[in-house]
Amino acid sequence: MDSQQQPNRSDGVPGVEELGELVRVILDPAHPAVSLRPEVLALAELLSRTSGFAADGGADISAGETRGVQGLAISPTMAAMCAQDFARTVVFMRGVHDAIAQARSDKAQQPVHVLYAGCGPLGILCLPLMAILTEREAVFSLLDIHAESVEAVRRTVVALGFESRARAMAQADALGFQPDPACKADVIVLEVMNRCLEKEPQVALTRHLVSGSPEALLVPAEIRIEAALMAAPSATNAPRPAPVGLGTVFELTAEKVGHWAGLAETLPAASVRFPDRFPDGLQPMLRTVIRTHGEHRLADYDSGLTLPRAFPGFAGALAGATVKMSYHCGERPGLVAEPVDAA
Repeated sequence: MDSQQQPNRSDGVPGVEELGELVRVILDPAHPAVSLRPEVLALAELLSRTSGFAADGGADISAGETRGVQGLAISPTMAAMCAQDFARTVVFMRGVHDAIAQARSDKAQQPVHVLYAGCGPLGILCLPLMAILTEREAVFSLLDIHAESVEAVRRTVVALGFESRARAMAQADALGFQPDPACKADVIVLEVMNRCLEKEPQVALTRHLVSGSPEALLVPAEIRIEAALMAAPSATNAPRPAPVGLGTVFELTAEKVGHWAGLAETLPAASVRFPDRFPDGLQPMLRTVIRTHGEHRLADYDSGLTLPRAFPGFAGALAGATVKMSYHCGERPGLVAEPVDAA
């Protein structure tokens, strides 16, 4: 992609040059994601300042959240604060940029259409890319369920002169969004998730949006939940014993969505067979692995999204048991475990 050489119509607008410099550093693979906290915080501050949206961490950050029929939509304040999960922000931005580049190679002279659902008030996973991409390369549709978030994004787009790159900015529940048949998305960006795909509607929205644009590249391309025996999380930096993997329990990909056609609220997941004895210091856990695009990944402890959590249990010991797993959609989505035998 030649975006770094092409001029932008918004060159010279205050803030665009600074934004572009930050984006180029964040996208540079020579910089590990874990080293870019200052740049991501500077990026979030610039977007907050430009939009006029200020996240008050001292207030009730849950105020303004929306509980829908397929999970929780976090508040605009909490969405803005997600930028502080800096490795997550870097890995997602890199995945989006590379997905656009891949889609661009198949688009001839047409711009790539990026649908960003759940953009929050900063639009941080996509909006900054407008500083280095022209409207000939990519155009963006940004959706959020909260009017406050959409208006903040709109103010940023206008202030930075990005109107030609923002095809649409709309308050909408993405579960009801229907793409224009003449202008389906080439890239779908969706990060409305918690660790282990709990509480938030990532699965339901992925199913809906992929069904409307089945040829689109999905970011994240893969979310995998694995069962493992792991050391319990610790506040210290002491070395942890190596985990013992027990297999993948659930995967969320565009391909999997295709296999779930016709299923309703309960989706299949794998069973887990636990050994008769657990190694000292290890306990049953679920871990989340996220691949945004290509080789851009978040693994254990890289992000708040990939913090391992205790295995969803039931009364009784897990040692020697086989547990049947399923994923339940609905108002409180998440994995459910059911014992099928015991040692």
